[in-house]
Amino acid sequence: ASTLILFSIDAQSAGSHVDLVAYNAQGQRVHVLLSRALDVGHFSVRWDGLTESGEAVASGQYIYRLRVGEQRDGGKMSLVR
Repeated sequence: ASTLILFSIDAQSAGSHVDLVAYNAQGQRVHVLLSRALDVGHFSVRWDGLTESGEAVASGQYIYRLRVGEQRDGGKMSLVR
């Protein structure tokens, strides 16, 4: 099971550091999916439903937080096993 997160970086944010982190419903960090600088473009990051230590998480609702420079965004995602 996996879930795909899509996002874009515009010209204003080009070269900014990007952090994309998955959290469980209780707000606990589950996995840092991305942490690096990115240029302009459309991006996709696939989360395989594993924690940072490689353990499989349960099916359910998860939250992602996306930070591009000083801009913040987020959303919900479902993982079904």
